[in-house]
Amino acid sequence: MGACLALALACGSARAQTLPGATAPRIYGSIEAKAWLDAARNRSRAVESRRLAVEVARTTLEALENPALFAFKADSGSVRLSFGEDGVPSLLSAVPTLALEAADPWGTTASLSVATEAGLGSAAAEPVLEPSFSVKQPLDRLLDPAESLELLKARAALADAESELAAAEARSDAETLNLLMAWVQASFDAESKRAALSQAERELSEAKTLGTYSPGSAGLARLELGVRSASIALERSSRSLARAAYAVEAATGLSDAHPPAPPAAAAVPVDSLIPDAARAVAKARRSLALEERGFADEWEAGASLSADFSASNQAVAGADRTTARLGAAAEWDSLTLSGGVGWTGGAGGGTFLDFSLSWRPEPNAARDARRMVDELSLESARVAFASALEAAALDLADLHADIADRELEAGQLDASLEMAALEVIQLRAEAAAGFAAGSEVDEAVKLWIQAAAAAEKAAWQRAAADALVAADFTTTEVSE
Repeated sequence: MGACLALALACGSARAQTLPGATAPRIYGSIEAKAWLDAARNRSRAVESRRLAVEVARTTLEALENPALFAFKADSGSVRLSFGEDGVPSLLSAVPTLALEAADPWGTTASLSVATEAGLGSAAAEPVLEPSFSVKQPLDRLLDPAESLELLKARAALADAESELAAAEARSDAETLNLLMAWVQASFDAESKRAALSQAERELSEAKTLGTYSPGSAGLARLELGVRSASIALERSSRSLARAAYAVEAATGLSDAHPPAPPAAAAVPVDSLIPDAARAVAKARRSLALEERGFADEWEAGASLSADFSASNQAVAGADRTTARLGAAAEWDSLTLSGGVGWTGGAGGGTFLDFSLSWRPEPNAARDARRMVDELSLESARVAFASALEAAALDLADLHADIADRELEAGQLDASLEMAALEVIQLRAEAAAGFAAGSEVDEAVKLWIQAAAAAEKAAWQRAAADALVAADFTTTEVSE
């Protein structure tokens, strides 16, 4: 940066018709701003935490979306050992069961059990085996194969996690842009202090050459003090510049001799944003959808239907008796209704019908209290969604106003920078022709540096503001 400014000052009238700098009197680094932002994201613990949260949510969702086709269950049943009057074991009985359940949407459950009785000791005889088989098929899952609330919650959790990750990355960008802005401003401050030192040294040299002040005079002492003060100010500014550069390096892991140019494009196309694009609105909408689905499942669901088939074989009076039954059941609220038709083979067998009715009403007070809690929760979700939508609309209005103000400010600062650069060109030409003093050129250069610092500061602030907009609004697709 110093070399750039020194070259511009040294060129004098040879550079009189050329602007001292296209944007600012400084050298831009070789690493672009985006590379600094990406490096900071990769080192951010907040971003890494959100990435892990996304992986957890995605793994959970994949497990729910791709369940095992069948689930097995083995149950020993109640094993009983009976003892005779003499205390000797006489009978061993058990009902081991093996069950198989199909995944949604079928939900079919099939089970096979074998009741076993075996005599022990003097009562030992041929073991009695009584196998039975049953199949139960929920019908409502087939008639209305709606996705489960658990699956919907997992998808919403993944969408929230991805949105939070994008917001964390945007906040990381804003923090890094502010660090880069501090580095740039420290660079301009150091350059301004270097220019001030150069001016003080020139004034002292001219005074000694022209004999303006006698040796030991107060005037000469004042100029010498000015040089020492400017030197100290430059040293302090150089230390601040080093600290600012180190802060950027610590946050990103990158290093460069000079800071980059500010990002040219806005991070978010604010003109195309609508309140629905706000992250808070999207999250509130997902929460409301889950509340509505949960309320409907609890209070607006119809009857639960199922069909079942069972068959068993029993040894009765030394002969096998086979029984088969086909039935159906319906559950609605606290009422359960079931019935079926069956057949029993062997002596005394035949066709039979069975019917059962169960009603276990919940106390009205408890039921009303639960429903009231669920209704309040649902209404709260609706209010939260409406509030988020209103807040997003206000934020967008403020954003548009801020952008208009920033555009006016940017135009004014750019005009000031151009004017300051032209002043340097003109005064250098006049100084080369003997019509302007060196002090006038020095002052113009200081104003040029100040104008450039103000223009770049505004540009970095705009970039940081854009990043914060990205933290509040959805700019990438998330899983829904």
